[in-house]
Amino acid sequence: MTATDNPYQPPTAGLATSDARGVPVLLYVAVALYGGSLLMRFAQSLVLEIGITRYAALTWMGVALVNLLVGIALVRGKGWARAWLVFFTILPVVSLLQLRHLPILPADLLHCAADITRIVAAAMLLLPSVRHWFTTRRA
Repeated sequence: MTATDNPYQPPTAGLATSDARGVPVLLYVAVALYGGSLLMRFAQSLVLEIGITRYAALTWMGVALVNLLVGIALVRGKGWARAWLVFFTILPVVSLLQLRHLPILPADLLHCAADITRIVAAAMLLLPSVRHWFTTRRA
């Protein structure tokens, strides 16, 4: 049997692992999930509150600015931003562990979705292709 007759031969076409600048595609997905978790938290606060005060709006703008800066730093390969996101994923994990003892209400579904999205984004930062992006940027 020749190599071309082997039906178990894996496909030779590969997926794009990075963009033109070398940024891993999974990093973009992780940053998008990170931003999506913020949007879900904002939507949850709008659903649970009748009106948003000026101080709440300023707080959300500050949180959005910090998250935007962390997202930009992630794409630029800054290790502190990756550590920031992975470290602060402890909070959603603790939040989900608290909810396991309580009945989940419909208002909590968005909260759970935001936490799970944040955990997935942090887990994606630990994948080999994304880890390689941060180790090559450090040198």
